[in-house]
Amino acid sequence: MKNVNKNEFIDIYTLKILNEIKESVKRNIILDKDREKEIDKKMLSLLKNLSNKNSNKKQLGIKKNNNYNSIFMFGDYNNEELKLTLVLYYTALYYDSVDLLKDLIKENVKFKDDNYINLQYLDKAIYSKFDRKEYINMIKQCGIIFKNFTESIERLSKEEKEQYIERFENIIRSKFDLIKETLKDRNLFVKYALTKENLDKFTDETYMHATKKQLSLIDRCRYANFSEQTKQRLNNLLQTHNYERYFCNFDLIFSVYTDEQLMELTPDIARAIDEYSMDKKGLDKIIDFVQKRPDLSRIVLIIPKETFFENDNYSLIEHCDYCIKNSCSLKELQYVSNSIKRKTKLKKTLGIYKKVYNK
Repeated sequence: MKNVNKNEFIDIYTLKILNEIKESVKRNIILDKDREKEIDKKMLSLLKNLSNKNSNKKQLGIKKNNNYNSIFMFGDYNNEELKLTLVLYYTALYYDSVDLLKDLIKENVKFKDDNYINLQYLDKAIYSKFDRKEYINMIKQCGIIFKNFTESIERLSKEEKEQYIERFENIIRSKFDLIKETLKDRNLFVKYALTKENLDKFTDETYMHATKKQLSLIDRCRYANFSEQTKQRLNNLLQTHNYERYFCNFDLIFSVYTDEQLMELTPDIARAIDEYSMDKKGLDKIIDFVQKRPDLSRIVLIIPKETFFENDNYSLIEHCDYCIKNSCSLKELQYVSNSIKRKTKLKKTLGIYKKVYNK
């Protein structure tokens, strides 16, 4: 029977561990193939040394009763902190940022976030633009902004990345205090305000003028597709009118409202219009509704879309008025009763609505 080759086993075992480390790394960042091979060699060498308990006792000063004595050979690799440290170290080697990793750990920066590891903090292309202390302070308070920005540009060429990084650097320096405050506000969204998608829509001047609510509006535009004309108009609104209202379809809204009309919309009316303006037909219907009864803009949001589009606006108004007068429960807003529809039909026949709404 062939003798067991210890070194052969260690080779296989450490290769398995390396693959697990890289699996975690690749869930969070994209690796360059050539650089990946280079770091693999360094990590394999490290893992083999750690796996040899006899040589490591003296080298690492490990006592016999220490849990990290022969860490891998006896299953301690399952220690979550050890796994995380190996993933971080691999990434730091990859980005040539081991010294930064040490400083971030000294400052107790949290890398683990739910199912994600914020390896983007170690990207040298980003952190090299900042003073070390300044960068660590920003990461501690606005790390999610850096993470999301870095993720958004990771598939770009080196030249394209540099252009976005330069813009990001200028904006984050200028707006850092405001972004920090906005992140603390539970009613506002800003985590994706500086991603590539939004940098493509909004100019640096817009960011420099932005208030907390405007940064939140920008954040929500991440997945929106605007025409070039809409981009220009929205940027101008943000810069010159202190505009703060978000709509899921700015192209459609801008085709109907002037800048002055948009500024006059109340929050309730704006929310109602946004809720039902999936297309031109829906927009026309909700605009007609809020023009007739702007006081019902909040309660109409409780009505399901299906109910809203199945009934004419007069029936909806009668229904809302009835529910308000009789203190109906929310369930009673889920449909318009036949008695309300008959009442509406009679009023239409008698021309009452024309007199009330001047139509």
